[in-house]
Amino acid sequence: MGAGRKRSRRWLYVVLGVAAAALATGIGFAQTFAAQSDGGTLLGPYAETAVATNNGKYGAAWSATVTAHQKVPGSLPTGDLFVVTNPNSFDGNLLVTLYLTNTGALASDFRYLNLEVGVYYNSANSNTPTWTLLSDEYLSLQDATVTFTVPAADFYDSGGGFGQLSISVDGGDYLPINTGSFSIGTYVKVAPGQGNV
Repeated sequence: MGAGRKRSRRWLYVVLGVAAAALATGIGFAQTFAAQSDGGTLLGPYAETAVATNNGKYGAAWSATVTAHQKVPGSLPTGDLFVVTNPNSFDGNLLVTLYLTNTGALASDFRYLNLEVGVYYNSANSNTPTWTLLSDEYLSLQDATVTFTVPAADFYDSGGGFGQLSISVDGGDYLPINTGSFSIGTYVKVAPGQGNV
């Protein structure tokens, strides 16, 4: 009986140790993600700017607050989330990843929430902004992350200039569970893409 009790305790300590390690790792990841979300600097040689008037595809920042009525479907407005520039002259492919940052809260407030997100390119050689759609995807509660691959040719002008990317909401829809004003949090990360040398 004594040996069985020691074995049970040892097993309990192992299980508690694994649980503590998993919890610590989860907390570390959450803190890292929060730090990345709060900081204005992206990984790699890229910069994202807060959207100013006439800066992105729509020329106005997207309203991240939705006022909704219980069980009444609605449509999302258009607007710009982020404008990405390339200050360090990187000329390779890019991976642009957009995240919903508060999916837990949103999942308790919406039956569904779908943001139609477009990535637009503006040539650096253009005097007047001319935004060209590169790709569009849906960002939803079920898929809280969407990644776009931007070929170097669409971001780097062979004439030596570097364009801008506008990450914009082109519309979308939702069905709220409750009545109220709800904030939709987003975060963008830009990194070198596959095929870079």
